[in-house]
Amino acid sequence: SNEVSVAGLRESLSKSHIELKDNIDSYEREKMWDMTFVDSDCDPPVVFSYGGWIGHVLVFLNHRRIACMMALSQIGVTGLAFFDPVDFSARNKPA
Repeated sequence: SNEVSVAGLRESLSKSHIELKDNIDSYEREKMWDMTFVDSDCDPPVVFSYGGWIGHVLVFLNHRRIACMMALSQIGVTGLAFFDPVDFSARNKPA
């Protein structure tokens, strides 16, 4: 859906998440992390590794998420949490 609404954004995010997960599963199954591809959308075209591309997506996705949370906080939205995996692991560590 190209709908610009919370529901439309959630639907788009859900589809994107599934597609990204399927890609990562394929890269792992086929051991493609060091394999390269040419991104011809770049001008000039650029060569990337699949592992490097996933690293880029994760880093910049998180950067944008944090920037969005900070902007929401600045306009008074409260109750936001960063959900750092390190904190989650420490809280859920077996005794």
